[in-house]
Amino acid sequence: MNEPVAPSPQSNTCLPWFARGYALAVKTVVLLALAGASGHLRAASSTLSSVADTTLFQTLPDNNLGAEPTLISGSTSAGQANRALLKFNIASNLPPDAAVQSVTLTVKVTRTVATLPSSFRLHRVLRDWGEGIGRGTGISGGNTGAAAKNGEATWRARFFPDVLWSMPGAAPPADFVERASATQSIDGFGSYVFTSSAELVADVQNWLSNPSSNFGWILICDDEATASTARRFGSREDPANAASLAVEYGPALRMEQAAVVGNTFKFSFTAQAGQGYLGQSTDSLPNHN
Repeated sequence: MNEPVAPSPQSNTCLPWFARGYALAVKTVVLLALAGASGHLRAASSTLSSVADTTLFQTLPDNNLGAEPTLISGSTSAGQANRALLKFNIASNLPPDAAVQSVTLTVKVTRTVATLPSSFRLHRVLRDWGEGIGRGTGISGGNTGAAAKNGEATWRARFFPDVLWSMPGAAPPADFVERASATQSIDGFGSYVFTSSAELVADVQNWLSNPSSNFGWILICDDEATASTARRFGSREDPANAASLAVEYGPALRMEQAAVVGNTFKFSFTAQAGQGYLGQSTDSLPNHN
């Protein structure tokens, strides 16, 4: 149910009606800024590089890959699974009162043995982990990391040796949210974009409001049970191929008054001149416990 709200040209305060027939306790109201007279959203944007990333590597479950130039997700030719972790510093790159409008994540495949596309999922991580500095021998890294040091993430541990995932490789609901924040089909070499979704926007908004809850996302291949689905993505140690997060945001809209009168929910907020607004209702919001 959407109801456009147009600010009066004589005033910058709107007193719209919304959610006819719904009680405040049942419905959650979200206000979105619409295109103004120029036809463009009044939004700023920021592109972020990851601040931590690593691979959970089943083949060598006590190795850390935190300094390897690639992240791995999917299964090897021997059927061993891999999962990638990546984290972005939201709070240091967006205004603290920003209202996040759009979030897209771009990743780049640099190596793969896969011959068919696979679906990959991003899930919001719920517990902290240590990126580590594990890197194999050789100029370009050894691809399999190195024996983990204290505090580094591995297939078994969030912080090696004894702070463990709920299950090896991490699992919902303890380690990450079961519902995916975004999905994307990934094939061969090149860049792929996880397009904006309500869940991605909610993840980033939550991390902005609650920086201590920001443990990033885990990238999981839907076809882990199938051998040779693994892709190697550029990590932050390879800046030319590293993941990037594009965030569009605008000023936060703050309700100044709100009340339920009979079966009508009324609220007021200060609007910007020349800016349109849209009210939306939802029965629930993503769980950010």
